[in-house]
Amino acid sequence: MDVDVEQVCAMRLRELRRSRGLTLDQCEAMSGGGIKAVVLGSYERGNRAISLARLVQLGEFYEVPLEYFLTPLAKAREKRSRWSFDLRAIRNSESQTREIGAVKNFLNEIAARRQDWAGEFLTIRESDGDVIELLLTEEDGSLYARLQASRLLHTREG
Repeated sequence: MDVDVEQVCAMRLRELRRSRGLTLDQCEAMSGGGIKAVVLGSYERGNRAISLARLVQLGEFYEVPLEYFLTPLAKAREKRSRWSFDLRAIRNSESQTREIGAVKNFLNEIAARRQDWAGEFLTIRESDGDVIELLLTEEDGSLYARLQASRLLHTREG
C-alpha cells in the first residue's frame, strides 16, 4: 500500500480541526484538557503514533465515526481537489449508463446556474464530486476513476 494509514489519520485529524475553525488550544479547552494541544499537533503532523482508543476518543470529540479516519484510502491516494469535466467529451459520449446520464444532467444544471453555455470545461469542487459519488456509485470503485478512464474528465498534464 502506497499510503500510510497513520498519515491518512494525521491528515484527516488536521482537516477536521481546521474545517471547524479550531486551534489546537481551543480543542484542548473544549475537551476539558482531555486532549492536549501539543499531543494533538503531534498526531496531526504524524510525528506521534496514535492508539486505536485515542482515535476513537478523537472521533467522538469531532463527532465522526472511526471509519472516517480509515476509509476510503483510495481517495487519500488520488489527491484531487477539483473535478474538471470535458464537456465536449460528455456531450459526445455514447455511454448510456445511469451514472453518465445523471452526471450529464447535473453538469447541465450547473452550467445553467452559472449561465455558462459556451464553455468546454466545467470544474466542480471535490466535495461536490464526493456527493455525486455517494449518490450514484453502486459498485466497487470510484466514479471519479471510471469517468477518468472514459476520458470524460479533463486532466492537466505536468
